[in-house]
Amino acid sequence: MATAEMRQSVPVFVSSTYKDLIPYRNAAQRVLNRLGQTIKGMEYFGADSRKPLDVCLAEVRASKVYVGIIGMRYGSVSEGSGKSYTQLEYEEAVRCGVPTLIYLMDMDACPVVPKFVDTGKKGEALAAFKALLQERHTVSLFTSPEDFSTKLTQDLASLLSKQGHTEEVKTVERDMQSEFEETFKRFLFRPAKYHGQEGMLKIQISDKKKRCEAMAARFVKKLGLTPGDAVAVEVRVLDHKTDKAIGEGISIYGDQRCGDWIEEVPAGTVVSVKVRLDYMVYSRIEKYEGGSMRLEPEYKSLVLIAVP
Repeated sequence: MATAEMRQSVPVFVSSTYKDLIPYRNAAQRVLNRLGQTIKGMEYFGADSRKPLDVCLAEVRASKVYVGIIGMRYGSVSEGSGKSYTQLEYEEAVRCGVPTLIYLMDMDACPVVPKFVDTGKKGEALAAFKALLQERHTVSLFTSPEDFSTKLTQDLASLLSKQGHTEEVKTVERDMQSEFEETFKRFLFRPAKYHGQEGMLKIQISDKKKRCEAMAARFVKKLGLTPGDAVAVEVRVLDHKTDKAIGEGISIYGDQRCGDWIEEVPAGTVVSVKVRLDYMVYSRIEKYEGGSMRLEPEYKSLVLIAVP
């Protein structure tokens, strides 16, 4: 396990509103435990003679990484500043030069209980805070605790690598690939549930003809790719330890640089790549001699996110 090989524990401050984001804070705790890092957050402070805000800001200053999880609540507001605890924690991290990772809830994909949605002045303050975060940082949208967990693991591993924790990152990446292979197997069984998950898979390029012009523009657009630039090829998905096939006859798609890679990669190549699991029901009209018929076949596919 990754935790057995860690040489140094990095304190990571997790900042968010609380009751509405408990599943996401729990997910952050599981990620940090797996990476062997120390989590800092409101639920871990214990008794202290100082004011809660003073404790929070002191813990931010003592941390090496700040993780901000922003949902649909602005949260408790400090009387002195008129700003929420979450925003003040973020501003303290920026002031002290603590590296920050920012995650925003995808409002179109996450179901939210109405009582956990701030409106009025707090809603306006939340919108302004989100706009500030998006202006200053490359933020990541999350759709579920599982999606957030995957993204935090990847981002934190990358940050640890930049900070010199190379061996730890290699161990994390191996664990992540094993976990994502299990997610891929579940995706083949229940694609709608695991649609949108991202991770590393080991693939083998087939010798079948690559496709570009034959793909319908509507289909390509649904994948989030550019018609006329997107390329597809069939692959086998392999277990990264044994090379045993865990998925056959599934297509992988890419455009721009990823499309260039698919276009040039030789048949038979075995490589690990970062992908997104994609699933859709694609409607089309098929004509025959006696008339026409609407078909709605289901498609399970991979979208290439990063190449070697």
